[in-house]
Amino acid sequence: MLDRRFYMGLVKRTALILAIFAVFAAAELYFHWYAGTQKTSAAQHWKSWYLFVDPQNGKPYHRGELDWNTPGAFLGFLVGIVLARSQIWIIELVLWAMLFSGGILALIPHYLAFFPELDGEMAHATFGIGYIIGVLHCGFFIAVGRILASHFLDRKSRKASLLASET
Repeated sequence: MLDRRFYMGLVKRTALILAIFAVFAAAELYFHWYAGTQKTSAAQHWKSWYLFVDPQNGKPYHRGELDWNTPGAFLGFLVGIVLARSQIWIIELVLWAMLFSGGILALIPHYLAFFPELDGEMAHATFGIGYIIGVLHCGFFIAVGRILASHFLDRKSRKASLLASET
């Protein structure tokens, strides 16, 4: 039987992870709004960077990096840190990887709304494959964040116990 402390920890972790996603989504939406709609020189620079397409193969590397790779890595790593002390971290890893991958994909149509130049982009999107790759990408970084956070937390607790035993 699981105790109250377990459930409270789960609720706190869930609230923190959802807050992290909300802040990150707001920042991403703000960047896309700024670059897509503002007329300042900085906004025009970011817009040209975002819309850049490799002339040799026609791939939009900057868009892929900003819209897919960076959110998956950054959010995954932060979620892994939050899950460092979770008892059911593998279940939560799968759950959050699936939810974040879906959340990242759900934001992409909103990003494109700020760039009229990309009107036909959604017709070529492969969201099924993108979702599966996103789950793996987020899951990998959740695991890395959790392993690193657990390592440093264990080092800290071992050091504290050594200091306590010496006195």
